[in-house]
Amino acid sequence: MDKWRKEVADCRIVHGVGWSPSEIFISEEAKALRALPNTRYELVTWNTCIVRKDWRIMIESAYYSEPYHLIGKTVEVCITTSLVRIFQDNKEVALHERAKEKWDYKRKLEHAPRFQEAVLQCTREGLLELANGIGSYTSLVAKGILSDPVVDKLRPVRSLSKLSEVYTAERLEAALIISGRDFFANKKNTYVKTCRKIHLAQGVLSVQSNVGAEMDKIHIMKKLNKLKLQGMTDTLEHRLEQALTEKWPYSTLLDMLLTDEVERRNNRQLVLRLAKSRLDQCKTMETFKFDFNPNIQAALIRELSLCAFVEKKQNLFILGQSGVGKSHLAHALGHEACRREWDVLCYGTYQLFRAWRWVSKKASCTGHQDSTIDFG
Repeated sequence: MDKWRKEVADCRIVHGVGWSPSEIFISEEAKALRALPNTRYELVTWNTCIVRKDWRIMIESAYYSEPYHLIGKTVEVCITTSLVRIFQDNKEVALHERAKEKWDYKRKLEHAPRFQEAVLQCTREGLLELANGIGSYTSLVAKGILSDPVVDKLRPVRSLSKLSEVYTAERLEAALIISGRDFFANKKNTYVKTCRKIHLAQGVLSVQSNVGAEMDKIHIMKKLNKLKLQGMTDTLEHRLEQALTEKWPYSTLLDMLLTDEVERRNNRQLVLRLAKSRLDQCKTMETFKFDFNPNIQAALIRELSLCAFVEKKQNLFILGQSGVGKSHLAHALGHEACRREWDVLCYGTYQLFRAWRWVSKKASCTGHQDSTIDFG
């Protein structure tokens, strides 16, 4: 075929032109050809998705996080060989590296709500969701810990998910895959210590080209640990990489590190307040169904969630028949108060009058006629 093309097809004279195809190509078409680009052509595909309640979308059996304010909205997704770009109203809202494996989850912390991880860490289901977001093997280990009959099961799983923030989810997954059997063979041992030993067994970090910068980073982290600035210590490496990639000024880098520290302390205080409040962790304003009862004034409830009545030291009575959502609303307002740095204590009617009876009985024994319970 090649011989026929060279000796017959390219040499024949085109009727009406008087030239052969090879002569036409050399004299006219060859001059119009351009050089090949330096980079390989990437095939681009577009798709549309709706952002789920867990602020992520699924593309080709992989998950990608989106800013949480886009929940329920339709976004356009541009998929290339290496990147996944998400647009909403012709504006880019997220950029991720393309997932290489099925069911991989590419996420960014800034896409999540402010108190999302703090709230999730208070319940068994929330911790399992966090573990599942880190990786399949972390989820398996978390389920093994929670199924073990120990006194405190939430604390080791909470510490396990914390390791992914300090050492990255990929390294934690790799460590658990290598030494995961220790979690089930040695159930009486402390799981957190086992996790840390597994990570340390991973070996020394790969040596980077700039050794001096690494030494400076180590000295900075030691000083941050001495000052008990754990939030800045946890995110220092990530923020330095961001600053180099996005060419941040020094003021922006310092502001982001301080923001990380403030958010870590706020989250930690929020977890403590929620734990002491005795509130139902599942009854929040986000899970309250306004369409359940058509008589509910949604605007009034959202105004109450701002907790202005707490600042004014006003009382709030929620009245209604059984099953209309009074308890859910009371717990939800308690959650909102905790998020606004108020201390909350939740008592049921029986528990409240039992405490009142105990104080009254104690007062009668001591000879005091009047007794009060001060709830702060």
